[in-house]
Amino acid sequence: MGCLLAGVASCLGSQLHDSLACPSFGTGLLARAPLACCLFACLTFFLMARSWFCHVEPRQWTPSSVRGVSTFAFPCRFAVPPSLVFWASFLAFWGVGEAFTPGPEFRVGVANMNGLHNKAFSFADSTVDTWILSETHLTKGGIMAFQSNLKQAKTSYRSFIHGCPVAQRSLTSDIGQWSGVGVLTAFPARRLPHTWPPVAYNSGRLLCSGFCAKGVWISGVSLYGTPPGPTHVNGRQVTDELLALALDRVLQLSGPRFIAGDFNHDLDRLSTVATLERLGFRDIQDIHAERTGELPVATCRGKTRRDYLFVSREMARLFRSCQVVDETVSDHSYLIGTFEGSLDLLDRFVWPIPDQMEWEAISERQPVQADLFQPGCNLDQDYAAFWSAVEANNNGARQRKQKPLVRSMQGRGRQHQPQLRHGMLAPTKTSRPGDKQPAFLGSCVQHAQWLKQLRRFQSYLRLARAPVLTVAHRAHLFGLWTSIRRAAGFAPSFPQWWEQRASSLGEPPAVPLEPPDAGLANLFYAAFALDFDQLETTLNSARSHANRLAKASDVHAMYRTVQRDAPVQVDSLVGVTSATVLEVDHEECALVTVQSPAWNLDLPVPSRLSMLNRTRSGLIPAPQCLLVTCCPKRRSRRTFLTCLLRSSPFGLGFGTNMNLRLIHSGTKSSVLQLLSFDLCHRLSQPFRPTLFVVA
Repeated sequence: MGCLLAGVASCLGSQLHDSLACPSFGTGLLARAPLACCLFACLTFFLMARSWFCHVEPRQWTPSSVRGVSTFAFPCRFAVPPSLVFWASFLAFWGVGEAFTPGPEFRVGVANMNGLHNKAFSFADSTVDTWILSETHLTKGGIMAFQSNLKQAKTSYRSFIHGCPVAQRSLTSDIGQWSGVGVLTAFPARRLPHTWPPVAYNSGRLLCSGFCAKGVWISGVSLYGTPPGPTHVNGRQVTDELLALALDRVLQLSGPRFIAGDFNHDLDRLSTVATLERLGFRDIQDIHAERTGELPVATCRGKTRRDYLFVSREMARLFRSCQVVDETVSDHSYLIGTFEGSLDLLDRFVWPIPDQMEWEAISERQPVQADLFQPGCNLDQDYAAFWSAVEANNNGARQRKQKPLVRSMQGRGRQHQPQLRHGMLAPTKTSRPGDKQPAFLGSCVQHAQWLKQLRRFQSYLRLARAPVLTVAHRAHLFGLWTSIRRAAGFAPSFPQWWEQRASSLGEPPAVPLEPPDAGLANLFYAAFALDFDQLETTLNSARSHANRLAKASDVHAMYRTVQRDAPVQVDSLVGVTSATVLEVDHEECALVTVQSPAWNLDLPVPSRLSMLNRTRSGLIPAPQCLLVTCCPKRRSRRTFLTCLLRSSPFGLGFGTNMNLRLIHSGTKSSVLQLLSFDLCHRLSQPFRPTLFVVA
């Protein structure tokens, strides 16, 4: 009852306090009159407790003792401890569940340092939590020296994730070539796997990494574009290809993502940027300009914009502001963005859709035997039962072929409403050298659980192969094997899941309770690695299909898929009258034909462009000619006729089956319907009739 009293008092006190004070501590009425607010909250609690739990006559208080706890006993049937009164008043005064600020903030900066040698001490006073660095000039030895200098400077940065070490400029120097990327962060970070071509990664211009900022996993790709100039051939094309590789890797991730670095080119010069923006990625300067009206500024020598921080839709929700710092140690400005580290902003309602399932042949699947969809049945339940039976039959066929079951491909007909998803799955980190690297780079809970189990088997196998097993080694073996048996991601448990699977390499049919030796552990590892490879193959096929749909689909494509079919065109009959051009009369601006065909002067002659025989009143054409009422401004009749012969889409010339006469009207300011020919286009391109004013 005391807890109920405290809860009711806290809620009502919070509501009364919120109506008078701001949510943040230190503003509003609470900051101006703290004593008055405190007394008001205490008085509210006392009156509420009196009206709810006591009788009418609460005048005399008598001290009493209940089980050794001093209390104030009302002349009623309840005794309230003084500590409960104090804490309930404090919670009502404070506000349950409220924070000082909307959420912890973190800052991400993009910088081109023009080399990191002897610049580690400049990060000692930096307030930026994470730096995305380009053009580091760090070789393998330079990376070790930079990390050592960071420790000597006693900076707050915990880890430095570097890209591929660059080559040395000379044999006697640790300074590398003009390349290199890295991420310097004060948060827990990890290197993420990739499938980039070796020539792209070894260039030192790509890095995939992730860091956990205030409980939010941020992952993305750092990129350093190839600059234009004679030193780098096809610099723009190479940068565009690197950006395409970065985009492909980022699309395989989930949650807040980024693509950042020094691109060395304008955005309108890179074709991949259009795809990047269509998929929801925006530069923080553009987002800041839309919110505040401040236009983006140059980041390279105050002239060009070269440094970018493209963020996904999820990360854009965390974005608060950005600034460009010109006081730097290089010729590039610092692009710094401020974000809010709150998982509540990443809550989303999703409608779970099963992935595309690899259906086996119909002859290998059993039909659904259940009696479903009878009169008076529950259609929702029968529909879910039907698809559950179909998936179970298909999974049975997959098990007979020793193929793994993917949980993300199941669940058809069982969802009735969207589900709330809170938080994000941590990205998969790169395996240690010598271990099996993951081939599936997407986000899947089952894949993450199986990958952890595979790494447990690898660790156990290395430990079991140790030549000398000490007491600590044996204790570690028992603990590791216990973790393998209790691993999550296998229904109902890993030992039972192992017994249900089909044997493929002669491994033991059951998981023993005692830790096995190295030979038996090798069989367990090889068999599970085979199942893991098949799982990754299945997930990669589904992921590639989803990526193709994501890249190829847009709003216009979506509407094109549901639009109505175009109506059938009307059939028409065309009568053809032809004549051969004999000569060109420049004096009269006429084309003389050999024959005298029967031109129908009442009807215009249709063509691809317009109507050729469109005459004005009072103008009677000759029987051997077709008339075109055209006279371009500032062009003589002879010049126009010559251009007409050379560049018209009809291919006019000697031997052409067409005859035209040019009619000139001397009426000033008269508007004639003319047929214009664009000399700058090819002959096969269409032309449009235009209105000219004849002076």
